Amino acid sequence: MAARLDAAFAKYGLTVEPFTPELAQAGPSVIRFRTRTLGKLSISDVERRSRDIGRETEAPGSIQIGDEPGFVTVDVPRTERSHVPLGTVLAQLDASPRQPGALQFIVGIAPSGEVLTADLARLPHLLVAGATGSGKSVFLRGLLVALLRARTPQQLQLLIVDPKRLDFAPFAKAPHVRGGAIISDPDEALEQLRSTLETELARRQPILEEAGVSSAAEFYEAGRSLEDLPQLVILVDEFADIVLAGTDRKGFSELIQRYAQLTRAYGIYLVLATQRPTVDVITGSIKANLSARIAFSLPSGRDSATVLDRAGAEDLLGGGDLLFYRNGRVDRLQAPLATLADVRQVIS
Repeated sequence: MAARLDAAFAKYGLTVEPFTPELAQAGPSVIRFRTRTLGKLSISDVERRSRDIGRETEAPGSIQIGDEPGFVTVDVPRTERSHVPLGTVLAQLDASPRQPGALQFIVGIAPSGEVLTADLARLPHLLVAGATGSGKSVFLRGLLVALLRARTPQQLQLLIVDPKRLDFAPFAKAPHVRGGAIISDPDEALEQLRSTLETELARRQPILEEAGVSSAAEFYEAGRSLEDLPQLVILVDEFADIVLAGTDRKGFSELIQRYAQLTRAYGIYLVLATQRPTVDVITGSIKANLSARIAFSLPSGRDSATVLDRAGAEDLLGGGDLLFYRNGRVDRLQAPLATLADVRQVIS
């Protein structure tokens, strides 16, 4: 493949150093080849030829051009992809240093083999988008498994909204789930979210004031316990369906925006997920408050730009191949495979 890349780049006058297998990284889904540009060649010049390069090299899928310090990268899909079971990488969460109150979860595995983790409590909210078959629901299942294994029901509560009534049904048995049920009705979801916002802010503000701190992060850093101020994670799957199906569409969007703006200081964290990341659903104000975003395979470059402010997700491979956007940086990763057995194990 390195030889094919050399030939393709030469054919289109893209002057780079020769590709070598020694510099390549074989990840679960892609092989990342690395080279350096020569002369005045820019990355955008290479990006414009990405489809031609893919055709010339007979790559089994769309290639992606990117960059990392000192290199231009070319991600070539593997002919045979390998799945990474969640159970094989969960130990990484225990090995990584964590701050008080951290809600660590595994985002995915990089082409280098590095397991990338993130802290939901300091993101502090997350937007996830992906079409059918992209791996979005499997990723969210893994995120919940990671949270449940790290917290008792007295330390963490979950509020899950799932209009499809399928993907998160197994979590209803977890004692962490508020009310012991997954919410599926759009209007009930709006009422629950509205009442939760009012009651939780009213309950949590005096606790923070009495401790003399201005946020949940400071509360935990001061040595106060999670039992005194339990964390609350709100997962809203198929956010677009709820916005479009509910009787109070505008009210739901405004409520989500208010959650994102107000709750980060109170130990309440929001995970929004959707198959349809259109601009009328994911508004600019919502994006501004959910600065950490994950895109799985999406139908178009426009959808990708709505989530990540750039194209690229339309060329992902599906099945857990993702782009993770945070602080202006985008990482390509493979989400681990979380199964129902993982869910049952963590609940039991």
